[in-house]
Amino acid sequence: SAPFWCNEPAAAQACRLAEAAATRLGVATLLGEERRAADMSALMDAIVDGAEARVVESDCDHDEACVHVLLELLGIDAQPAANPLVAALDALDTRVPLVLRKAWRRTADVAAEDMEVLRSLQAGAGDGRPLLCSLPEPYLARAVGASSWLVAPEAHRFNQMVLRPLQRAFGDAVPTPEALDAIASLRRPVVELGCGAGLWTLLLRGRGVDVVGVDKRPPPTARNDGGEQGCGGGGACGDGSGGGDGAATASENGNGAVTGGGGGDSEEELRPALRIDEGESVYDYAWYPLMSAHDPMTCCLLSTSRGRPVHLWDAVSGTLRASYVGFNHLDEVDAANSVVFEPSGRFIYAGYERAVRVFDVTRPGRAIETRPTAATRKSRDGQRGLLSCLAFSPDGSGLYAAGSFAGSIGLYVDNAKAHVALLGGHTGGVTQVQFTPDGLYLLSGARRDGRIIAWDVRNTCQPVAEYVRSSPTNQRIGFDLSRDGSHLFTGSPGGGGLAHP
Repeated sequence: SAPFWCNEPAAAQACRLAEAAATRLGVATLLGEERRAADMSALMDAIVDGAEARVVESDCDHDEACVHVLLELLGIDAQPAANPLVAALDALDTRVPLVLRKAWRRTADVAAEDMEVLRSLQAGAGDGRPLLCSLPEPYLARAVGASSWLVAPEAHRFNQMVLRPLQRAFGDAVPTPEALDAIASLRRPVVELGCGAGLWTLLLRGRGVDVVGVDKRPPPTARNDGGEQGCGGGGACGDGSGGGDGAATASENGNGAVTGGGGGDSEEELRPALRIDEGESVYDYAWYPLMSAHDPMTCCLLSTSRGRPVHLWDAVSGTLRASYVGFNHLDEVDAANSVVFEPSGRFIYAGYERAVRVFDVTRPGRAIETRPTAATRKSRDGQRGLLSCLAFSPDGSGLYAAGSFAGSIGLYVDNAKAHVALLGGHTGGVTQVQFTPDGLYLLSGARRDGRIIAWDVRNTCQPVAEYVRSSPTNQRIGFDLSRDGSHLFTGSPGGGGLAHP
């Protein structure tokens, strides 16, 4: 009917008036978004200034100071009875521009009105920042479900100064020792409803509490020890059947990396609490060095498997956080043979054939640096072969060791590309290297070699001791040191274990 009545003069005039009103409304909406964006930037500037002063005055942590200052600026009573979280979210809902809540895969996907607001933010900042930036921050990356999204630069600051502090102060019940002890002191059975990945249930079981965790929609990749869809984070909860125990560890099998719990003082078989399927044989894995069970964001681990990139996994939910890809000279995906975090947790070192590639944890994708260990396969200089294992010295010196299937061990420092020493004493391919807690000695084991060799890596770079074990095949047999470094423990093909003082 539109062509009919729009031919009438009055109807045509009404159409023109409606279009003009819509245009004015759109302009007003755009101006309102730009105003909210400017006001939110000013609010975060005030939070930064106030939080810095409060940290100095009150000796509190950064997040606590941010929450205190934010509530003051919003005029909200911080007493629990006032429900400050709801009040803060209600106040922010009318102030936060939509561009701080959005993420885009490509710049071309940004709508025209959003682009105008982004340009106004860029101009107001005056610091040369880009219109959009990739997600370097794992928390925000998980929130949008990918590691390759684009967001406004202010979205990172909004997350760090507003959302994360509010979440930690009110949204997350962090299982502190005091809270866990308080529940354990009740000496009553507990059911945790909405247990998520089951962190509370896991830690309460470790304190002897009779607890079952139940979640209607648990993390999709987490399973309890009975195989039912359940909660991860130690396998402490599931569909109501319970399972798992208070311990968590990681192991390697032919199909994936596993975090598990179980054992304790009982003689029950150790069962996996969270299974992460890589789909191929797992070559190596490594825990995040700053991991703390009290901060789920730090609960993550690396894995590398045949024909796959290096993966960073959430050890609570079992979800994939990020991927780090090595490419060979043909620009094909090259699987790493070994992985390790450097001690600060900022960088990932991965071992390939005659090369170590360095990845920035905050920048998933390609390596930021490739460090060749030998020029060619036939080169007489450097370390040849597949780099099968890596380990950093715990003394903070930047010294790290790389073992090769060619039987050599290279010692490197993180600020130099060439090796500082090349050790050779094994009759087979090196499968594990590990520093002692004081960083003075390096232990190494190899396949088809019945010795674990201790090396003096600070002075002579010569063997100082040998520990006998059985390793007659190509099977990778691991070893570990006690926390104080006084005892060495190793497995054996027969299923038993050996302990050396």
